[in-house]
Amino acid sequence: MKKLLPLLLLLVATTACRETVISTATINIPEKLVVGCFINPQDDTLYATVTLSKPLYKRNNNPFDFDIINNATVQISDGNNSTNFTFNSDLERYILPAASFNIVAGSTYTLTVSTPDGKRVTSSTTVPTVQNFNYSFTVTPQEPLNEFEKRALLEARWQGVAGPDRFYRFNYGVKTSSELFVDEYWPNSDDWNGAQFYSDAQQENRLFRFRETIYLGWVGEPGNETTTSLTGILQELDVHSFRYFSSLAAQLNTSGGFSEPVVVYSNVEGGLGCFGSSFEYKIQRDSL
Repeated sequence: MKKLLPLLLLLVATTACRETVISTATINIPEKLVVGCFINPQDDTLYATVTLSKPLYKRNNNPFDFDIINNATVQISDGNNSTNFTFNSDLERYILPAASFNIVAGSTYTLTVSTPDGKRVTSSTTVPTVQNFNYSFTVTPQEPLNEFEKRALLEARWQGVAGPDRFYRFNYGVKTSSELFVDEYWPNSDDWNGAQFYSDAQQENRLFRFRETIYLGWVGEPGNETTTSLTGILQELDVHSFRYFSSLAAQLNTSGGFSEPVVVYSNVEGGLGCFGSSFEYKIQRDSL
């Protein structure tokens, strides 16, 4: 038995050295187009991104490094008229001035993306209609943590409207100014990770509520105190934007190797990604 042991070890080592590395070509997993485009009637420019997916077994598969497609034909249509986006090399995305193609609330649009190598995908979205929401946005100053930092309690409420299922996201923008500088309004979150989403799918005409304490930075020296203004931003999302961003936020918030996987929603036929829409309501501004 002792004589057989070295032979067995040699056989195992030889077998391991002769294993075949499985590539995407071997198992025939094609790369797909990944499209991202979200339209809003209030935007002055439409943007679209087109990249290639990264199959699981692709070598050097950096999850944050995607192949950008810069020679695709990206076309948007309302069923009667259509126009093409133009690739902007500085932004690494496709752009279309809104003045060249009017986006109207309540209308349905189709996005078609094709590449010279024969890939072609399509997707459609219906922009939410304009609503007369019953909403409120209040900002209540709180006791400062110290002499340099102030804080406030933000509360927003809005009444859902009757009709089909509706989907929302609430956000806020902050503007700080003093004798030395004036900042533009900037949103609390641009990346949707950790965003608060709401749905009335389970209860029509539901009353929604957002409540959060925020910290507003330094107070300033006497004679150079800072003034902070806030804008409440309510967005009604189409179903595709809601499902995509809420699943993306859930996927990004998974932690550890024991978390259940989250499948990110896609409404792109023949590819991956999302073509969605929203309508935005800027609620109110308060100064502190």
